[in-house]
Amino acid sequence: MNISDNIRRLRRERALTQEALAEAMGVSCAAVSKWEKGQCAPDLSTLTSLADYFEVSVDALLDHRLEGDSLERQLKAAEAAADRLDAAQASAQCQRLLRFYPNEAEVAQRCAEVYYQLFVQTGEKSWMEDCIAQTNRLFLLKKGEPEPERLRRLRSLANQYELLDQWDKAKEFFEQANVNGMEDGNLARCLLGQGRAEEAVSMVSDAILEDILHLSVHVNTLAETWREMGKPETACLALEWLNAALEGVDYAPALRMIYYVQLSAMRDRCGDREKALAEFAKAEALVDAAEQVQQIRSKAPFLQSKKPWKLVMTTEKRKEFLETCRAALSGENPPKRSMTFALTKNLNKEE
Repeated sequence: MNISDNIRRLRRERALTQEALAEAMGVSCAAVSKWEKGQCAPDLSTLTSLADYFEVSVDALLDHRLEGDSLERQLKAAEAAADRLDAAQASAQCQRLLRFYPNEAEVAQRCAEVYYQLFVQTGEKSWMEDCIAQTNRLFLLKKGEPEPERLRRLRSLANQYELLDQWDKAKEFFEQANVNGMEDGNLARCLLGQGRAEEAVSMVSDAILEDILHLSVHVNTLAETWREMGKPETACLALEWLNAALEGVDYAPALRMIYYVQLSAMRDRCGDREKALAEFAKAEALVDAAEQVQQIRSKAPFLQSKKPWKLVMTTEKRKEFLETCRAALSGENPPKRSMTFALTKNLNKEE
C-alpha cells in the first residue's frame, strides 16, 4: 500500500497545507506529517473520512488495484454499453471507474471517449461536458508529457468546446496549440462562430495559401524521392501536377520557376532533350514575374488574403540560379536538391 504518497498527492492537488488537512480531519498537524512520511497510518475511521474528504474510494486511497485484465474488462464494459446506446449503464460504469481509479490516465482517457460517443449519439450536452472534464483532468495526470501529445490534447479540447458552440473557449485552446499557424483554419472557424465573418475570410484564406506553399514543398520532395529511386518519369508526373496546381496562385511564379527547372532536369534525365529545353524556357519566362508580387493573392475570387509578404529571392539571385541550372542541364548532374529546397523554403517570408 502507498497511502502516504496518496495522502500527500491528494492534499497538494487541492492546494491544502498539512495544517488545513489536520483541521479538517480533527487531528494534529504532526499526525498528518507522520502519515505522509509513512511513519504511521490513519485508523479505519479516519481512513474513511479521508476517502470521503478527497472524494475517492478507500481502495483508491490505499492504492489497492484490481488485476490489469479486470480493469480492462470494466473499461470495455463501459464502451460496450455506449455502443448499444445504454447511456445509463455506460455512465454508471464510468463514474465507478473514475471514483476507484481517479489518478489513472488510461481510465480518464477511455471514459472521455465514452462520454464523447454518448454525446454524438444523443446530442445531450451534459455528456460533452463530462468529456471535457476528463480531458482537462488528463493535463494534470499527464503533466510533463511530450509536447506533440500536449498539443494534440489541446486540439481535442478545443474541438470539444466547439461542439458545444463555446467559441471563446475553443479559440483559446486552438490558439495555445497554434504552432507555426497550423491552427489558423480552425481559428477562422471560431471567428465565424463568433460572428466575425470578415476576419474569418482573411484568416482562412491565408491558411489555404500557406498550405499550398507547404504542399508544393512536399510534392517536390516526393519528386526528388522518385528520382533517387531511379524513376524520373514518375518524378516528372509529380512536378507536372504541381506546376498545374500553382498556376492559379499569383504569389507562386518564383516557385513555379524553381519547379520548372526541376522538371527540366527530370526530362533531361529521361533523355527527352526537347521537352527539357521547353520546360527550362518556361522557367526563364518567370524570372521577372517572380519579382512583381508583394502580397499573397490568388486568381480564385473566394480567397481574400490581406497578408503582406515580400519576396526574398532577388532578380540577381534568380538569374544566378538559372545560369547554374542551365550549365547543369547539359551535364550529368541535375540541380542539387539542397539548393532548390532552400530556395523554396525561404522564397516567401513575412516582412
